[in-house]
Amino acid sequence: MMRDRNNIMASDEIKKLVPVLGKEQTLKLNKAYLLGDEEVRERIFELIDVIKAGLFADADLRNTVLMEPPPKDVAGEGEIELGHVLYGRKALYPIKIKRESLLTHIGVFGSSGYGKTNISYELISKLHDMQIPVLIFDFSKRNYKDLLSTNMRDSIDIYTIGRDVAPFKFNPLKPPKGIPISQWMKEFASIFDHAYWLLGGGKHIILKSLDGVHKEKKHPMLHDLKEWLNEYGESKLPARERNWLATAERPLESLCFREIGDIFKTVEGQKPSDFFQKGRITILELDALDTNDKTFFIEIILQWIRDWLLVNEKREEL
Repeated sequence: MMRDRNNIMASDEIKKLVPVLGKEQTLKLNKAYLLGDEEVRERIFELIDVIKAGLFADADLRNTVLMEPPPKDVAGEGEIELGHVLYGRKALYPIKIKRESLLTHIGVFGSSGYGKTNISYELISKLHDMQIPVLIFDFSKRNYKDLLSTNMRDSIDIYTIGRDVAPFKFNPLKPPKGIPISQWMKEFASIFDHAYWLLGGGKHIILKSLDGVHKEKKHPMLHDLKEWLNEYGESKLPARERNWLATAERPLESLCFREIGDIFKTVEGQKPSDFFQKGRITILELDALDTNDKTFFIEIILQWIRDWLLVNEKREEL
């Protein structure tokens, strides 16, 4: 019974070395222990102690859960190198991703200060070398303007959304060429509803307002939509629908206010399709917008891009 317990304890200790030695070597070591005599087992225990001592000398590994690194052949499969697999502070081998994987969703997760932005910088650099355009929504920290200090600076366009430093102009009521205005009105209303939690009634008012303002003006802008609600809505909407007005008016007041309003005060403005020139890096700094305005801006830009890609049959291209 005591011998079996010792074997189990030894096997458990050996299994802890999987992240260091790999599964194959660990299985061999465990098998050697189980089949070996007392002298062999003693030598294996000494080897385990040496490995553990060397491992825990690395402060990054001393008090953490040990995980096995990805296999070298898996980590190195792809054309775009992002860095190296680290075990503690030891660089093991390069880690790469396939070019076609960029057409899928890729997430970079980690605590603050653990290198998410550095990975993004490296990926942007590789994409720039491959002449693949990059669009960056910089939420709050203005991290990506540091790219101007690199050799990519001549390929970078920065827009300060809601600030006058490098203003951006865009008419969210004008769809990409080839998209029916009725389709775009529904997409706009859905995005507006999602960004500002209009809860159905407000969405109906926005859709009705879009239809009304497009009938009155050839090239309406966002402030035209707000004015239609203020003037036409109060006087001609049924009593039940007037109760929804305030829900829809508040977000429009925010979007038409001062510098933020200047973004949308344009008939044409800049087309998001311009972001897709080969080798260009476009940075949209969003720190001047509140959370709901950021949501609206990002979603309306992405919807415009999606529709443009579909119309131009470029959906599966980089």
